[in-house]
Amino acid sequence: MRDTLARSVHTEQKLSIEGLENTSMAKIKAPVITPELAMPEKCLASLEPRTDMDKGLWRDGIENRIRNLEERLWRSELQQQQDIVQERTTSLEEQVSMRDFVQQHSRLKERLAMHEKLLEISNQLINKQQEHIQYMGEAQAITNRKLALTTQMLPQPKQFVQQPQVEEPEGRLSNSGGVNKSTDASGYVFV
Repeated sequence: MRDTLARSVHTEQKLSIEGLENTSMAKIKAPVITPELAMPEKCLASLEPRTDMDKGLWRDGIENRIRNLEERLWRSELQQQQDIVQERTTSLEEQVSMRDFVQQHSRLKERLAMHEKLLEISNQLINKQQEHIQYMGEAQAITNRKLALTTQMLPQPKQFVQQPQVEEPEGRLSNSGGVNKSTDASGYVFV
């Protein structure tokens, strides 16, 4: 009995699941509209005149709708064109900005190359000046050595000793042992 009861419960559950699936599929394929949710059909864009409407009013309404649709279409096209123009403008601005950046970059590269050349020339001039300074230092050292050798080779000059001056009888001042101060050139004697 227990087995029979379990089988019948299992069968009922299986049938109820299959039934739910079938009803769900049926609702999806053909939904049931409840009266509260049903919306009345509107004939806004209907091209057939209603019976209670005058043909002139109907024609005016249709023309107004056509004008409204044309205006919407024109605005939509205009908006699309404005969007395209805006995209192109943005793209051109980006290209101009990139071009300006590239030009500025190339100018900076040219300046850098010029500064590098100037730096190289300056380094060459500094090296030449250092060579000249070294050469001048060596020349000065050689000149100093030659001067020292020359001064060592020259005889030492004798110092003139000045003796007190004594007056001679003839009115001449003389310096005994010193230079004779007579007006005669043969009278000069060096000691």
